[in-house]
Amino acid sequence: HATLHSSNLISPPFLVSAFGALIFYMLKSKAMLPGASDTVIVNDIVGLRNTSFMRVDIDTIEGLSIFAKELHPNLIQNKGRAKDGLSLFTLLDRTKSSLGRQRLREWLYRPLADISSIQNRQKGVEIMSKVECRDLQSSISSDMAKVGDVPRTILRIKKACATSLDWGRFIQSLQAMMRILK
Repeated sequence: HATLHSSNLISPPFLVSAFGALIFYMLKSKAMLPGASDTVIVNDIVGLRNTSFMRVDIDTIEGLSIFAKELHPNLIQNKGRAKDGLSLFTLLDRTKSSLGRQRLREWLYRPLADISSIQNRQKGVEIMSKVECRDLQSSISSDMAKVGDVPRTILRIKKACATSLDWGRFIQSLQAMMRILK
């Protein structure tokens, strides 16, 4: 049995599920110790807030049309898949790599809340949108297009199932990233 002792504990369903998984893990871990009891007592639960990012619920994201999916006609016949529709994401998306696209998606799901971080990002956008920086923009854009899915490639290398093509893409990505950093 597990008992929760906490004052004013109001949790959304996903938090309750997470607490349940944690308690199950604690019980399982204690069961491996000789002489341990089968009771877990939680004296307090403290929530941690990340103040660097805003928390945006799915209704807000849908209401602001940050992301939109359009059903492909073949989806009706169970062929194909949904594609991005007209949304803020599609208007902003000028990314050149799958990782860049993923990062932009993360930024829109978790917007910055810290004013200095917002100002730093704005300065970066300002610098990259100046006419004098067109050559730099073009160079970075060209190199970004050569950056592959590095995390997936590293995973294939770790699993020892990488092909020579994986290694080639990995080297090409590293070279492009070095040029971007320069």
